[in-house]
Amino acid sequence: MESAQQATRSPKPDARPRAGQVIKDCADCPEMVVIPAGSFTMGSSAAEQALANAAGLPENFTRRENPQHRFNIRSFAAGRYAISRGEFAAFARAKGYQTEAERGDGCFAWNGKEWKKDRAYNWRNVGFTQADNHPVVCVSWNDAQAYIGWLNQSSGQTYRLLSEAEREYAARGGTQTDFW
Repeated sequence: MESAQQATRSPKPDARPRAGQVIKDCADCPEMVVIPAGSFTMGSSAAEQALANAAGLPENFTRRENPQHRFNIRSFAAGRYAISRGEFAAFARAKGYQTEAERGDGCFAWNGKEWKKDRAYNWRNVGFTQADNHPVVCVSWNDAQAYIGWLNQSSGQTYRLLSEAEREYAARGGTQTDFW
């Protein structure tokens, strides 16, 4: 899964994990790291938006970053790394799961000229060599939800996808720079 689709879980209140602590709830579960509570300015300044627009990002995308606002975040645990192909494979084997791309019309792949949806491609065959420690790709939001359901069942914990604010807060790592 892409980083935006990393699994997250709330630390147990009685366990009180420390910021930076690594957690692994089960053998097939991803490594999680505890992100401290805090606050940050969410959204992009006019200067950041102008820079992104100059680099080719359409204005209708950058306008979504307004207005900047302070956002408070409670402590949470997030995936230390993107979900790997091997971690996703453990789930697919355990559940006999087929992704939407496998059941349907494949996923988008670069054919040398353009990105095009192709039945031949799915998380098992993405059109380039991948090892089990590479991030899993060609999975949908529904596939991610199925994976998370399996994590919840396997670990006895509650996993979920990161919110937009949690993702930006974790990615910025306490910085106030234009980009993470």
